[in-house]
Amino acid sequence: MLSLAQAGGALGTLAVFRSLLDDPVLSAFQKLCLSQGAPAEKASLCGAFCAALYQETTDFPGYVLGKALEAETPYVKRQAMGKEIPEALADTLKSELEILEKASSFTVEQVKQEIKWEGSLPGWTNGAHHFFAAYQEQMDHIAQRGYGIFASHHMFTVTEKGLEPVFYPETVRLADLTGYGREREQAVRNAQALLEGRPAANVLLYGDAGTGKSTCVKAIANEFRDQGLRLVELRKDQLFRLPDLIGRLNQMPLKFILFIDDLSFSKNDGNFSALKAMLEGSVAAKSPNIVIYATSNRRHLVLEKFSDREGDEIHLNDTMQELSSLSARFGLVITFVRPDRELYQEVVRSYLTLYGIAYNKDVADRAEAYALQCGGRSPRAARHFAEFLASQGIGETN
Repeated sequence: MLSLAQAGGALGTLAVFRSLLDDPVLSAFQKLCLSQGAPAEKASLCGAFCAALYQETTDFPGYVLGKALEAETPYVKRQAMGKEIPEALADTLKSELEILEKASSFTVEQVKQEIKWEGSLPGWTNGAHHFFAAYQEQMDHIAQRGYGIFASHHMFTVTEKGLEPVFYPETVRLADLTGYGREREQAVRNAQALLEGRPAANVLLYGDAGTGKSTCVKAIANEFRDQGLRLVELRKDQLFRLPDLIGRLNQMPLKFILFIDDLSFSKNDGNFSALKAMLEGSVAAKSPNIVIYATSNRRHLVLEKFSDREGDEIHLNDTMQELSSLSARFGLVITFVRPDRELYQEVVRSYLTLYGIAYNKDVADRAEAYALQCGGRSPRAARHFAEFLASQGIGETN
């Protein structure tokens, strides 16, 4: 059994997992281990360690193992790219996982005894975890799970700091969706081609607002998460980040959908060039693991006008050909139109079922009236109508 001082010293030798020393929990624990202060000072450091741990969990070994599995190390990067692992690197990895497992195995009773503290200390749990076995299991499935933040999350947004996980993504699945089966099948098949290593197109989902274009894309990401599909959502004003983003993602063993919602451009929009380059392949020609899925309410993605002085948008076939042809650069364009009465009522019925609300003629008429108030029939209007009835406490008996 290591002493605290030995554990702190061993943590200081980490090389493969060096980045873990910047983690607030491990950093606080190492300070406790290396402290030469009085018992009261060490007890205070123990409190700081627990305060950091409590932000995430009470299971110290489980926390450390999770961070080790998420770490973007030289080992995991070589493994993901199919490169040979040098023997020295493999041996160091195994040794460091043993260090992390032993260091995180200290119980509160052991710490209390070693620092000679007679008062109480905040506690933590020590779940049973086998670090090397868990790490090897992760490597065996790296093509489906990836590594780093991609191993524990499947949807991401782009921020000033880089990629950030979406901790509470929409949970919608394909089976939850009603209507638009033909349109949805095209988007699904394209994603399956991407996952299977076959040529996949960049996709534009065009159509009226509220017809489920964005929901379809997110349902696909949820459906194929376990097969190695990840979704990264960008805003239109972040398209200039595409080259750097692709440079990071194309080294991954996973497949990625770059999702751009509600896409359109003004005449002099600088983001136009970044997307055009991506669609033409000059940026992503060597990125067979990445496709774009964009949604738009406009078939022509660039707002066209006769002049800057006129406020009405006017489409002219012989004007601004370079700009107006952007949608044609998508390999697959899928059109979502507003549902007719029959399809709208079918969607209404499916949402009512989720809330345990009976469907009848009176409800159908109210759904039609609700759609008129919302600007027309759409899956979104159907969902909002069902949510409204549920909020009124209307159940199966009504």
